[in-house]
Amino acid sequence: DVYVETFGGNTTLPRAFDYDCTPSITNIQPTQVPTRGGDEVTLTGHNLRPGGDSISLRLGQTSCLSSLWVSETSMLCTSPQGFGQRLNMTAEVNKLTFVSLATVNYEFPCLASATEASHTLRTDGRETLVFHGTNLLGLRHVPFEILIGPFQCEQVEIISDTSLSCNTSQGFGQGMEVKLMINGQDSWSHCQQVANKIVFSYSQPTIAQVEPQLGPSSGFATVSILGSNFGSPSIVNLTGYIG
Repeated sequence: DVYVETFGGNTTLPRAFDYDCTPSITNIQPTQVPTRGGDEVTLTGHNLRPGGDSISLRLGQTSCLSSLWVSETSMLCTSPQGFGQRLNMTAEVNKLTFVSLATVNYEFPCLASATEASHTLRTDGRETLVFHGTNLLGLRHVPFEILIGPFQCEQVEIISDTSLSCNTSQGFGQGMEVKLMINGQDSWSHCQQVANKIVFSYSQPTIAQVEPQLGPSSGFATVSILGSNFGSPSIVNLTGYIG
């Protein structure tokens, strides 16, 4: 109600004024956070007092590790571990839900180097490689694979936010680029400012022995060639010559 009192009397206009108590977010900082989680994100706005109810903050679809009310104009979210771009920040205050659209990005996972970068790979696979990079914990929240040329690295294990390992599969070839594929897309476009390309080569074939060493001039004799790194018949075509 609006009540006015003067020397000549007083008057009241019922229900003529309302306080705007609707919570709103006007700014979020920072707008980019590491995938490991644990960073503070500050939300500023209006009418953020929680009253008798607790507040709840979410980054994307994941609840913040902690949601802290600071003042009527400020709240803090401790970011959860995650992955994604242009994520919504959702707040629930006084049982009212409001959303700040497409405001926060997780930093993109990138591979920067490999412990065995100067090592040539065996063509039969089964070697463990350790890669180093940034924001690798975010890979726990999204489909991904590591390719060496066209060959997939198997049994990937995320060791920490800065390292992961995998086992090589059978392969062949020289100058094979390592690709981190996330949701079917090469991550290089997001990483080229912070990382260098990682390149491996498979060992070249070596002949150690030929049996028999003497054959008929008419040909059509079976000759066994013994050696290493001939690859697998399922992935490489073999052609042999004598002479």
